Amino acid sequence: MGLFSYFKRMFNKNIENDEEYDGELVHLYSKNQTYFNIGYNIVVRPGFNAVFVVRDRVTDVLPSGKYRLSLEGLPITFHKLKLDRIGKKKMPTKFKADLYFVNTNPFKEIEFNGSKPYLNKTKEYGKVVAYGEGSVTLQVQEAGDFVSYLLVDRPYVTNKISLGICKDFIGNAVNKMLEKSNMTIKDIFKSPATAANYVNENINNELKNYGISVSEVQLKSFDIKNKVQQKINEKIEEEKTFVEDYIKVDPTSKIEEMEPKFVVENSEETLNQEEIHKEEVQPQPNDDFETINQEVQSVENPVVEQPQEQFTPPQDTSSPATITCPNCGEHIANNGHFCPNCGFNLDSLK
Repeated sequence: MGLFSYFKRMFNKNIENDEEYDGELVHLYSKNQTYFNIGYNIVVRPGFNAVFVVRDRVTDVLPSGKYRLSLEGLPITFHKLKLDRIGKKKMPTKFKADLYFVNTNPFKEIEFNGSKPYLNKTKEYGKVVAYGEGSVTLQVQEAGDFVSYLLVDRPYVTNKISLGICKDFIGNAVNKMLEKSNMTIKDIFKSPATAANYVNENINNELKNYGISVSEVQLKSFDIKNKVQQKINEKIEEEKTFVEDYIKVDPTSKIEEMEPKFVVENSEETLNQEEIHKEEVQPQPNDDFETINQEVQSVENPVVEQPQEQFTPPQDTSSPATITCPNCGEHIANNGHFCPNCGFNLDSLK
């Protein structure tokens, strides 16, 4: 704390979290001056919460705003100190408590490395003990729950202590999640990005009781015994070599020998005819039952068409208008009795 801040606190009746706290996750207002004057004001800047602690227990949590240090402004704190039972005439001028300013803005690139390892027994590598390391974006969601967790087994916390605690329990949560997942240790080494995505999707369920949330998890390394890591690397290299050999194309060899193809026996024309035949026989989905039944019956009992008789025009039975004379061959009217040319008797022909 600088000299200016010291004199500011002496003469200023407002308790404020200065801009110098912006880079801190948790700021303990003072480890020495733990007495606060009743009637003073506390100003909490945006992006912060003020957390009062009495006898190692969180009492009042104040979001951004201006508050009076009184029974109305700090009801839980005054109740914990039993000041709410004292009248105004006997009310003391000061009370003792710890004050933390908790930064609720996102903190990027917070590194984690847990103390509780990833444990797994495998047939290939034996017992695997590993510690995941990486980084996250950390943000306090519930300042009261967060400070309560930080104060477990300790009288107070500083910013450095709070960051160390966060690194540990986030790392422990990551190791626990990967241990319970279906991913093998080899899968984690082969694709740390996939493992990180799995952690991103599920880790906040593990941290909900700590008052924080994390995002942008990056798994950078796994601290593991050299012998185990060597075995894993060898296994990964074998698989990698196998895949490369499988997809590698030798210019002197034929592609057909490496990649068998599916052969269609029917020609394109035959396939088209079969498709047309299927479309004709199979009913369409929109046909009703009666139409389908009629089509089926027509296929099972085809109708045989009878051959039609050839049309013969009717014969004209009436007498012709002219006749030919059998004697001279002259064409003459049918209604005559004698040929006008040679006199032949035509009645003999009738």
